Amino acid sequence: MKRTYNEFIDNGLFVVSHHLKKDIQDITIDDLKETTDYFADLAIKVLDNETLRNIAYTGYFSSAYDFSYRKMKKIFKTFDLRKNNVLEKYNNILNNISNDKYCIYCGEKQTNINFKIGRDYIPDIVAGKFYNSANNLQTVDICPVCCYLSLLSIFNVIPIMNKKNKVISCVLYISDSNEIMQSITSKNMRFIITQGLMNNINNELYRRQSLVKITKEYNFIDYDLENISFITQIKFKNEQPGTEIEKDTINNKKMYFIRKLIYMDDMESFIKFNLYHSLLDDESMIISLINQEHKYIDEGDVENMCDLVEEYEIPSKMKNIIDKTFSMLIATNNEIKLRKEIKLCGNVIKFEKFLMNNYEKSTIDVTEGEIFELTNHKYWHKYKYLLEWKLIREIKKNKGGNENE
Repeated sequence: MKRTYNEFIDNGLFVVSHHLKKDIQDITIDDLKETTDYFADLAIKVLDNETLRNIAYTGYFSSAYDFSYRKMKKIFKTFDLRKNNVLEKYNNILNNISNDKYCIYCGEKQTNINFKIGRDYIPDIVAGKFYNSANNLQTVDICPVCCYLSLLSIFNVIPIMNKKNKVISCVLYISDSNEIMQSITSKNMRFIITQGLMNNINNELYRRQSLVKITKEYNFIDYDLENISFITQIKFKNEQPGTEIEKDTINNKKMYFIRKLIYMDDMESFIKFNLYHSLLDDESMIISLINQEHKYIDEGDVENMCDLVEEYEIPSKMKNIIDKTFSMLIATNNEIKLRKEIKLCGNVIKFEKFLMNNYEKSTIDVTEGEIFELTNHKYWHKYKYLLEWKLIREIKKNKGGNENE
């Protein structure tokens, strides 16, 4: 089978791959039919566990699990009867494969127009997008195979707990790398199968941190990152009045940066300054550091981390110009005066005047053309912040020197 790059369908596919110990491309529909008994058994083990059962509805997975379980517990008194109830649903799905239409996800001609697949089977991808009860559209062109795989994604979810050990939301990961998906699935399935996942739960406050740390937690730092374009974390919860879904992505460039942080043992400093928010939101980490100036100056040795941040954010072609311009500025100003003047540069005209006034007094080897490169109308504010940041680093260095005297 081939990947759809839908987070629910693909996670289910890798769950099947892990169980069968087969590569995803070698999995057939007959293979899927052979798995229904195993996953029906596992589903009831999850649903019979009160904490794990919260995944089914707090995590907005599927009312096919949630509501049927509430009913089946009253109707079907034993484990085997409850399992058979889920098994029938699984088998019914896979026995309704037809060739009426092409599936909008996998692209295979195996959709059955008479088999209704709605929001009770597939989370998110139907509700609010294709499915709309107001216009009487009761189903969409999604095949039973994708529907079945989507239901199995519940076994690859990571619940997020609050301090009272209550599941308040869940996350799924998806990546373009099959190796990454296999690694995540292998670890998560061990937790589900042993029901020992309670020992490895991420706290809600650290959800975004966990996406940054995932490269270390799943040993991705040893992978060939050239073959990985992205890892996305999908956080979702189902509560009144609606469903909340948040997605954060780290791309190839960010993964290389994170790996450098790990190798240089600077990850904790990075987390301490909450820079992962800026990284994930594609905002300037340097501006975030400027806003934490007092914390930075009072902090211990975090200069390696700061060097990595600069390397990540400053274009290589501009680094030399920034360095020379900063040398020009500190050659003719004291730190206090320079800081006040930089802060007063509220627009590009003031910034240009500030630079040229210092250029005329300087003997540093910087050209007028290089100065004007910093006043580009699109990027001048970024260059101003870079100069301001270098000044803050200089202030800290001088402060440290004075303390050592």
